[in-house]
Amino acid sequence: MKVEQEFLELSDKDNSFKSYLDQRGIEVGKFDTYKEKDKLPIIRKIQFVVLLRNYYKDKDGKNKSRRRPPDYYGGFPNICRAMEHNPRMLIGIMNMFIHSAKESGSIPIHLQLKNLNNFFESYRALLSTIAVDSTYRNYNTIYDLIEKIAKSFRKQILGDRFQAEPKGSLIFKKSSNEHLSDAIGLALNSGALIVDKDDASSFHDIVDIKNTRCRLSYLFSHHFGLLMTNPREIDLIDLLEDFNIVNESINVVQPSLNHSRQMDLL
Repeated sequence: MKVEQEFLELSDKDNSFKSYLDQRGIEVGKFDTYKEKDKLPIIRKIQFVVLLRNYYKDKDGKNKSRRRPPDYYGGFPNICRAMEHNPRMLIGIMNMFIHSAKESGSIPIHLQLKNLNNFFESYRALLSTIAVDSTYRNYNTIYDLIEKIAKSFRKQILGDRFQAEPKGSLIFKKSSNEHLSDAIGLALNSGALIVDKDDASSFHDIVDIKNTRCRLSYLFSHHFGLLMTNPREIDLIDLLEDFNIVNESINVVQPSLNHSRQMDLL
């Protein structure tokens, strides 16, 4: 589907998005006339938010459940992103594609998404074995915490009001994060959280969590309907306030895989 069609469909069912376009003088149907010095950068910046929002909204602007993720998550570049360019994981998922490639010479999108989901389910099962000791019953494992973060980021994209720059990365500036430091460290060590650094060699070189910015692994993106970019940041404590656990003590119950990394787990 062309970008213009995505914009048109979403503006028809989402008044907040229509208002966003009107305020910036963007007219659907005139995209070919826009230049870099005009409105083209705005269109390019929001196009993936528009795609996801349009896919998951019904004609009345309400969120609907979808059994299949959008095609946005398919294709070789996005498969590599979802695997975090991890050689072992890439080999694993490419092996899943061999039969289809030999038989038909292509790997259809539905098969790509199916195998992405297989990887996700395996990873979810592993993260669900890493227990946390908390009095708050909704947080029993590292995956429980990651799931709440992911759902909060999804709400940024699919909430009632269109947001051109939804928040989707984490910082830990506030001192309240200290009681979550063990859980954060283990999530980083297992690859569920990825440090936002240009130098891949410094992936686990974290001296001070307060100076760290990170994001969820892109392996979660297709399941929760998240962007595969580096969005705006939000402090973890601010994000968790909606779930009423900011004053809770969460301690990691060290499992046998507590020093494993994502490449070892999958």
